[in-house]
Amino acid sequence: MKYFVTGATGFVGGVLAKKLREAGHEVNASVRSPEKAKELQALGVKLFTGDVTDKESMREAMTGVDGVYHVAGWYKVGVKDKSGGVQVNINGTRNVLQACVRHGVRRIVVSSSGAAYGYHADNAAWLTEDMPVRGNEVFAYAHHKRLVEEMLAD
Repeated sequence: MKYFVTGATGFVGGVLAKKLREAGHEVNASVRSPEKAKELQALGVKLFTGDVTDKESMREAMTGVDGVYHVAGWYKVGVKDKSGGVQVNINGTRNVLQACVRHGVRRIVVSSSGAAYGYHADNAAWLTEDMPVRGNEVFAYAHHKRLVEEMLAD
């Protein structure tokens, strides 16, 4: 099978791309770090320089792909300007999903977080997937994860 991995320069994306190649799959990946790019290229991963924030590059990246692992994300502690998170986490996810639909990609995995359920005093001790997502707006990452979960549900 042919897979596309977003965020392949991150820890999860890098390990995922490597494991998919080791399992004999064809892998294309978006990369930003030159060091990680060399490592992935040595494994036979086809590198893609497009960015999830660019709708056209995502459309191009999804051509002929059987499955997508979308693990690209933006998270910065203490940064006042949260626009990077909106661009990557929300708009980037939308671009990936729209490209998948356009090309008939049958399998997609989107990384999420318990943060999508929010940090509330009335949360149950154990959260389950059937509970409502209530990511707090004051914590941008939780809010973004909630919005992505709502996008996926739609």
